[in-house]
This record gives sequence, C-alpha cells and structure tokens, in this order.
Amino acid sequence: MAHLTRDGVAAGNQPREATAADITELVHLRAVMLSSLGQDPGSAGAPWRKQSATRFSERLARPEDWAFRVIGPVGGPLAACGAAWLIERLPGPAAPDGRRGYIGFMCTRPGARRRGHGSEIFRSLIEWLSTRGVARLELHASPDGLEMYRRAGFSEDPYLAMYRMSSSPK
Repeated sequence: MAHLTRDGVAAGNQPREATAADITELVHLRAVMLSSLGQDPGSAGAPWRKQSATRFSERLARPEDWAFRVIGPVGGPLAACGAAWLIERLPGPAAPDGRRGYIGFMCTRPGARRRGHGSEIFRSLIEWLSTRGVARLELHASPDGLEMYRRAGFSEDPYLAMYRMSSSPK
C-alpha cells in the first residue's frame, strides 16, 4: 500500500499518463489552478466544470496530439498535473514547419507543493514534445512557476501577449 501524505495523496514523484478515471480530479485541479491565479472557479456545479470534463475526455482520447501527466493513484487524489499539446502556426525561422509544442495546465495541490512534483511532470512533458520533433516550446508562466521554467531554459518572449473577450462566456 502506498504511503499517503496528510492531504490523502499517494506519496511518490513519478509522473504517469492520466486516464479517464482521473477526469474528476483533473477538473478539481483546474479549479485549484484558476483559484491560485485569482479567478473564482465558482461552485462544484459551475457549467464550465462539466464542459472541462468533456474536453479532458476528448483530449485523453488523442494521445498522439495531447499528453496529460499526473502524480497520484489512478482515480484517486492527484498531487499534481500538467499537459502538453501540439499547435500549428505559420512557418518561420524558429519553427520551420510551423509546429510548436505548448505546455500548460501545470498545477500542484497546495498541500503537495515544493516536493518536486511540478518539475517531474514538466520534465516528462518536455520529453514527450521532443519525441514529436517540435523545434519551439511555448508556455504561459504563473508567478509560482516562473523560476522552474527559467531553469529549464525558457525565456520571456519579446512580444507582449494581449487578450480580449469577444463575447460574454456562456
């Protein structure tokens, strides 16, 4: 039997591929991530949660384009998660074929932070992307993850990302 931390998450640091049995926990960790970024994730019945579960299910079914890594028991409480996926842009010098890798959805449960879970998931996602032959990796960094990304060789893009809502969320 695995040793459990005080948060009820199985101890250990080895990332594994997420499965459909992890979707409820993935949605929960998405809410944790949003909250840590200053957004109110709403109640457990908020409509975005059901839509997120659907999207996780769709993307887990496409392992050639999406990688989800987690730390924790299958179907049980997860300590951390992260994802990587392939995106296409117009070709340019940094990505001659236009393909890039994107890393996102990096989240560690508050009680499991500072134990290397995020770093191990991040390393696993970079390895997955390297097997796909992408030349450029991208991500958006939270203040909590900035130093980990810099240590891995990521730097700030000289272009400022800007956002605008085109309509009210449904």
